[in-house]
Amino acid sequence: LKILFILLMTCVSHAYEHEHFDSEIVPKGNCGNNYLLPNQNARLGSHSFIVIGKTDTSHLLLDHRSGTPPHNYHYILKIKVDAIEMATYERLLEKTKIGLPAITTIDFDKSRKQIGRTFFCLQDLPKIFGKQKKQGDEFEKLFPIKATWQVNADFEGAFKIGKSIVPEEPRLILNRDDVELLVYRYHSSYLYQEDFKKYIKEQGGAGTSKLSHAPIAFNEDVSQASKHSSFFKTIELSEIDKFQCPADYYLPNYKLPITPHAFLIFKGSQKNQYYFGSLYELAPLNYQTWFEVSLTPNQSKNIDESLRSNKPALLVSSNRFCMANIRSLLKDDRFEIKGDLYSNSILSPFVLGEKQAQLTIKANQLKLKTNRTLNSLLDPQLVARDVFNFVDIKTVIPDVFVEVRYNTDWNFIGHKILGYRNNTCLLTRQAAMKLADVQTDVKKLGYSLLIFDCYRPQRAVNEFVTWAKDLTDAKMKTVFYPEVKKSKLVPEYIDDKSGHSRGSVIDLTLVRLGSKITKGLQFKENMTDCRKTDGIEKTGQINMGTSYDCFSLQAHTDSKQVEQKLLENRKILKDTMAKHGFVNYPKEWWHFILKNEAYPKQYFDFEVY
Repeated sequence: LKILFILLMTCVSHAYEHEHFDSEIVPKGNCGNNYLLPNQNARLGSHSFIVIGKTDTSHLLLDHRSGTPPHNYHYILKIKVDAIEMATYERLLEKTKIGLPAITTIDFDKSRKQIGRTFFCLQDLPKIFGKQKKQGDEFEKLFPIKATWQVNADFEGAFKIGKSIVPEEPRLILNRDDVELLVYRYHSSYLYQEDFKKYIKEQGGAGTSKLSHAPIAFNEDVSQASKHSSFFKTIELSEIDKFQCPADYYLPNYKLPITPHAFLIFKGSQKNQYYFGSLYELAPLNYQTWFEVSLTPNQSKNIDESLRSNKPALLVSSNRFCMANIRSLLKDDRFEIKGDLYSNSILSPFVLGEKQAQLTIKANQLKLKTNRTLNSLLDPQLVARDVFNFVDIKTVIPDVFVEVRYNTDWNFIGHKILGYRNNTCLLTRQAAMKLADVQTDVKKLGYSLLIFDCYRPQRAVNEFVTWAKDLTDAKMKTVFYPEVKKSKLVPEYIDDKSGHSRGSVIDLTLVRLGSKITKGLQFKENMTDCRKTDGIEKTGQINMGTSYDCFSLQAHTDSKQVEQKLLENRKILKDTMAKHGFVNYPKEWWHFILKNEAYPKQYFDFEVY
């Protein structure tokens, strides 16, 4: 307790600092940690801001140059400037050839020597600039902040403060009442990736359960974080969206889904002029992008109405594109951003407000101000997949059929299952490579594999157990478990752990090559009992005597209740899988376990997408 008290007091006593000195000093305090990397404290930091533009003759719009801790926050400020400061900005804007003008809270003399820095922890921003600020509080000593101007600061490349500062220009002086905090968001997953990968590996499969949450404060624990959502979590991903956008620098083996985008909207200083800033977060949304937008009078009217409240106005695009490609997209006159305009939205947690209007903005209305890649702002779940070497089976076997039943409502529960966000089969690389050999062999026999389930998140297994205990919900009984009482499903068919969560277990069947199968779900239209398979071959599937996930004795691989020719079909699948190291579970003809699985004792819980 004594040590904890000392640590807390150290953090509190150095949560902000404003000092001048004769040589560079590294602050001693720290800004805490977050639950995704609890062993690493964020140090106190000085901060840089991109100057987006004028909102009127005496105010500038600033966007924080977000980064790894202690800079892993997205916040936007509106600052009041005097005539000299505005003239300085306009002069530097004319000189800017790369990027946009900027400021840093480091003070330099004219010989470019550091003479002062203002440090503060970004979790304190609501108390420093926001609604929680109090006159005469401990943060008063931060002010006035002396900020040095920057020009030609390449925010999209190797950012170097020393090369971009212009200390010969008059300082920008920030007083507390000059600053308005417009947007404030915390990015827990914006981390040093090498450190994060090491931590994920140390935690193992059990640690992956917390990776899909989105906390809104640096010190929230997992139980609190699970209540929050993000814009990325609202996006429905589909088969066609996968593998469209370029891979991230830190995850070169993973191309990313093409997605819609959300933009924060701010009024400019000219008539019908606005600034649109990307609501950046997890890759592929990890681009700090700003447009200057020229709107029509009718478009301006709609936006002005949405800006009347104190909450952010958002444009959420209905069309999908890769922000990584925005420069080339804007060269095409046919490109547009179209979508719905919302007012009164909440950003942390993400909640869309009221829909105001639809907007379509053409390429010639958009002037790109900056498009900065935030390489370290990755989906922690994707990082975990990389650390533990899970792969999408389609990247290994492009011609395999995949129909993940738990990503649909056609399963024994009757709705889409927790943890499934896409029709994707994830497996450990070892299992995927072995399955590729199986596909090669069955193709020689005139078949292809059709996959029903692969890696299964632990949260999905938890949902199965919870559902099984609710004896009032039996809507799918006649179809999937007609001969079993629901009260007997646990532990006879459902357990609190599943081999699927280890990543080397797969459920699958065979389909005939040349069949017009697109989705085996076609079979559900006529299926009323999983034990009756008349007509299943019309879908292209081989008749195995029961449908998938049939809780019945007939589903036992060597069941005496199934006619011989159907048992022979099962034997083809079983023997081919066994040849390549997969062992069949005798109570389910479709269920196979890689004998030498990579993680025999670990259960994972990142989502499937």
